Amino acid sequence: LLLLIHKKFQKWIVPGGHVEQFENQLEAAIREVGEETGINLNSEDFIPMNRLVKFPPVAGIKQMIPPVFMFEQEIPAHKGEPPHFHIDHVYIVLCKNDEIMPSLVALDESQDIKWYSESEIANLEMFQSTADVATYLFKHIKETQH
Repeated sequence: LLLLIHKKFQKWIVPGGHVEQFENQLEAAIREVGEETGINLNSEDFIPMNRLVKFPPVAGIKQMIPPVFMFEQEIPAHKGEPPHFHIDHVYIVLCKNDEIMPSLVALDESQDIKWYSESEIANLEMFQSTADVATYLFKHIKETQH
């Protein structure tokens, strides 16, 4: 599992960020991972939760890979920003290249970035939601390998 330590939160989190104007969630995920890690992804690297459902092409419509998880978190008012909802779209990616080369932008936002095994994440300082998703994913991966 690829995690980075966020300077603001001082916790290990997965790469991510906000969707920019004129991009969808998948495009944002690809861009953010690239900016934060230097790893170049494309849509074929993303693993849909249900691999059995595949729709035929539909003329004029771009098909989207859905996130594996979606989380909604209420964010209280802070520093003049009103309360709002933060929605995470969580994707699973099979990374063919695990070489990390964060950009200068990423180095400004993160203090460290590293790949972790299941046993290594137990003692990391992270949000409970990150720990829960990581535990679930490692368990799911083990079950699918048997």
